[in-house]
Amino acid sequence: MKSKFLFLSFFVAAIMFFAACGGSSESSNQKDTNDEKNVNTEVDDNSNYIAIDWEGTYTFEEEAGGDRFYMYSLEVFLADGYYQGFYSIDGYQTMTRLYLYGEEEDGVLYMYFDSYGEDDMFQNGYNPNDLVLTISNSYDDIYIVNDGAEMEFVKQ
Repeated sequence: MKSKFLFLSFFVAAIMFFAACGGSSESSNQKDTNDEKNVNTEVDDNSNYIAIDWEGTYTFEEEAGGDRFYMYSLEVFLADGYYQGFYSIDGYQTMTRLYLYGEEEDGVLYMYFDSYGEDDMFQNGYNPNDLVLTISNSYDDIYIVNDGAEMEFVKQ
């Protein structure tokens, strides 16, 4: 009886392993994911990444304890063929407004400081051309934004 149990356990484990590892094609899943989001699926001749349509509004909300919170918003748009952006953070004792410009490299959008918005609370901490944040696509409409802390922004 014990040998039947061991054989049955091994058989079930083997089926689960093969189903998990070999049951789906990653390339077809990637194609389906790319169709769902606004992605140009053409591969650049000089690199191995898929070009991403970066234009749009990205948002993220974060609790800071109690009834305190932070709301992040990043607007990215093309102006004269160059990426531009406006990054705002609102929350407890925070009102940040930054104008940015961007450069794409290997599937990542690098956003650099250009100037402070008029109603930025402190207007210090950044110098022209400082790297403020990076954006990289994670999946669907979720983008990883890293401004010193990695956050999952949703593209609207």
